[in-house]
Amino acid sequence: PGLYASAWRALAAEWTQLAAQALAQGEEFRLTLCGEKSAVTLTAQSPGWKHKFLSFLGRQPIQNMREML
Repeated sequence: PGLYASAWRALAAEWTQLAAQALAQGEEFRLTLCGEKSAVTLTAQSPGWKHKFLSFLGRQPIQNMREML
């Protein structure tokens, strides 16, 4: 695997750990990824009634993150 893939794995591992800690404390966690074309903000928060309702309706597939940035 290349350096790009290794960097993404490291970022995902770190984000997952920090998000889990924030959620365990009842806090929200945000991560903004920036690229040459645009930026996207990912948010983790404790699921409430709105999340449960939207999950019941189903989710739209996320676009390829690399293309978004």
